[in-house]
Parts: sequence; C-alpha cells; structure tokens
Amino acid sequence: MNLASAIELRDSETRPHSAPRPPEEVPLSMVADCMDAILATIRARGSSIRQTCRAVVDTKTFTAWRTLGREPKTDKFGALARAVGYEIVMIGPGVEIDATDQAAVIEALNAERQRRGLTIIDMDAEFGVPGRTWSYWRAGERPASLRPLVMLAECLGFQMVMRRAKKAPRPSAA
Repeated sequence: MNLASAIELRDSETRPHSAPRPPEEVPLSMVADCMDAILATIRARGSSIRQTCRAVVDTKTFTAWRTLGREPKTDKFGALARAVGYEIVMIGPGVEIDATDQAAVIEALNAERQRRGLTIIDMDAEFGVPGRTWSYWRAGERPASLRPLVMLAECLGFQMVMRRAKKAPRPSAA
C-alpha cells in the first residue's frame, strides 16, 4: 500500500459518514436486520440507545437482541420498534394485525391451524411449537418469543414485518 492510499484509508475511517437511510420495512424473521434498522434510526436522529430505549429495554438487553444472544419477546420488541417509529404487523390473506396484540395474532393463527385441520400435536411435530407453549400463548399467560411466533406465522402462510409506522392523519381545521 502506498502512502497516498494509507492516508485516504485513514481519512475515510475518521471522517464522519452519512448514515445509511433506515429501511422502510424489514421481515421479522431477520431479527438482526430489524435491530440494525432500529439502531440506524436512533443514529439518524442523533440520539443514543440509552436515551431512546430507556423506557423499554436497557442497553445490555438491546445489545443481546442485536447480537442474537437473547430472544426478544414480541411485546417488548414491539414497544422498542414503536419508540423509534416502526410498527410490527402480521399480514395474511385479507388480514393485517398489530403483532403486539398477542391475542389477535394467536386467534388468527389458531383459526388457520383449525382451517388446515392441524392438532396441537401437529403444531409441535411440524413447526416445533410445543403444545404447552401454544397453550400459554393462547391463554395470555406468557408473552410469545419473537422468533418462534414469526416462524409459526410464516409456516401458516402469514408474513410478519417491522415497517415504518403509518402517520395518523392530522385533524383538519374547521
């Protein structure tokens, strides 16, 4: 490497880079990509993880989710996404559900399970979701972990995404 190349490399490492524009939509099956989008949004705002996320998760939890060291629960992940202007949704034939509404998500998945004639035992054998876990989710006794819920939804023909939240219409001045 010549001197000019070394100086250019050094300068490129120290010069501020324009942050990439956070994506509009990311599949929830790509948790690391979702976390990168959240982080890019935080950085684009000129904020820090601690400032932005303190009401939802601590920085250790954020990092563990980002590095896939820990599995986020759907409700906490949804709250984090909302804190930076995203929403998580489950989309299927003729339906779009707020994925943080566990009861509505499970109801839609259960209806599809029944429509396909699958038993709880089939859910475990085909999709790896134990009957006990499914029962806890249906009863609302435990929040669903993001990855198994997304996997199950996709196996049943739904798509789960994190996308920019739709802006509410402004009230018109009368």
